[in-house]
Amino acid sequence: MLTLKAYAKINIVLEVLQKRDDSYHDIASIIQVIDIYDTLSFISAPDIELICNKPELNSSDNLIVQAAKLLQKVACCEKGVTIYLQKKIPVAAGLGGGSSDAAATLLALNKLWDLNFSISQLHHFASTLGSDVPFFLYGNTALVEGRGDWVTPLPSPDSLPVIILHPDITVANKTREMYFHLDASQFTSGHLAYEVAEQLQKDKDISSNSFYNVFDTVASQVFPGHNEYIRKFLFSGAATVHLAGSGPAMFTVMSNQNDAEIVTKQLQQSGLEAYLTRTLEN
Repeated sequence: MLTLKAYAKINIVLEVLQKRDDSYHDIASIIQVIDIYDTLSFISAPDIELICNKPELNSSDNLIVQAAKLLQKVACCEKGVTIYLQKKIPVAAGLGGGSSDAAATLLALNKLWDLNFSISQLHHFASTLGSDVPFFLYGNTALVEGRGDWVTPLPSPDSLPVIILHPDITVANKTREMYFHLDASQFTSGHLAYEVAEQLQKDKDISSNSFYNVFDTVASQVFPGHNEYIRKFLFSGAATVHLAGSGPAMFTVMSNQNDAEIVTKQLQQSGLEAYLTRTLEN
C-alpha cells in the first residue's frame, strides 16, 4: 500500500491577463500550499476503484478516477488499483482539493505501477485533467501562468497562520460564472504576481498588502450572502479577507498564532465552518 497526502492551496496572487482564443483565460498566480489535506491510499487491484469517506464522491467523474484511467491508457497498462480517499478539504471551495487529489494519484500510480514517467511527462498529463493539477505535482509555492500549465517553483514564505472560512454557499458552475462576470477592465498585466515572485526569490518575505485576487471584485455578484460572510470575518478580527481561488472559501493570513486562534474560535462559535491552518514551507 502507498499513502500520500494531498494538500489544499490558497492563491497569494491571482490575476487574469486576457481571454484566450480557446475560451480559457491566461492567468498569473502565486499559489501556496496550506496544511489541510486529503489522505489517499493506493492498493494494487484488478480494476480501478475509488472508495471515499464521502460516498457522493465515488464517481467516474472524480478527477482521481480520471487520472488513474489516463495513466492506464497512455502507458498501455493493464494494472488496476483500489484508492481509499479520506476527504478533509472542503469540496468545490476554491482550495484545489480535487486537483491536488488528481496530482497525488498521478505521482502514486507512476510509482505503484512502475511506469517511470518523468515529471515533465506527468506535467503534460496533469494539464489535460485541469488547470490547477500541474501545480500540485510540485508544491509548495509556485508562480503559475498560462491557463495554469506553466509552473515555476519558488522559495516558500515563512510559515504563517491561515484561517479558512468555508461559507455555506453552492453555485453551479461557479468558476465559469466567476470568469463570466469579469470584463476586460479587470484584466491586469501579471505585475502583481511577478513582484511577489521576485520578493520570494530575494528574502522569502511577503507583505499582507501583496495579496490579491481578481475574483474578489465579482464574488458578491456570484455568491449569495458573500458580503455578509466577509463582514463576519472582519468583525471577528481579520484584517483583510480574500477568496481562495474562485471561492466561495475565503481566507486571512495572520501574523500571530494566538490571535489566529481567537479569530477562529469566534467564527466557530458563531456557527461558521472555519479552519486554522498554516502555510507550508519548502
